[in-house]
Amino acid sequence: MYILAQENPKEFNCSELIDVEIERIEQQLIRQREQEYIHESVDEVLSDMGYELIGSREVRKKSGKQFRNELYTFNEGTAVNVTYSSDGQISMELGGLAREDRIPSQEESKMLVKDMESFCSEFSEFEKRMLAKGIVVGNRIALSLPTADYAAIINLSDYDIDDSVQVSEMKAAEKQRKQTKRKEMKIE
Repeated sequence: MYILAQENPKEFNCSELIDVEIERIEQQLIRQREQEYIHESVDEVLSDMGYELIGSREVRKKSGKQFRNELYTFNEGTAVNVTYSSDGQISMELGGLAREDRIPSQEESKMLVKDMESFCSEFSEFEKRMLAKGIVVGNRIALSLPTADYAAIINLSDYDIDDSVQVSEMKAAEKQRKQTKRKEMKIE
């Protein structure tokens, strides 16, 4: 059990202390399994809805806090970034794709707002499908409106990108773009 919990063995002189320690480790394992199930369910639901995983990364802040980011295709040049934090919080944001750190142009911001509106309308379907798997969206920290204030560019260079997936970057001069062909949504 210590190996699963990534803990070093401890010595105890009293059986009560051992029982307390066993309970603590069991609770830790339950939380880990819950997070794994939620992560797998998010991936499954997004895949069923036609989003394709294109890349991921692991981040460890100086504070010790850990994050895992996963990018899923949305439209041509855009992706949904799903962030899993070590404390169990999950956030989703839509952004344009590039291979550099930069802010979106005015034209890109307009396109991103349209995609945000589209993603927001699909989010209720995502929540329904998660609920069907027994996962209830609990306390929301924030549900931001789709505005240019939240338009962002995601730097693909920061991620491990799956080479088998076709990834296109957001183009600043692009007036119209075609929607990325997603797998057909499975209707349940």
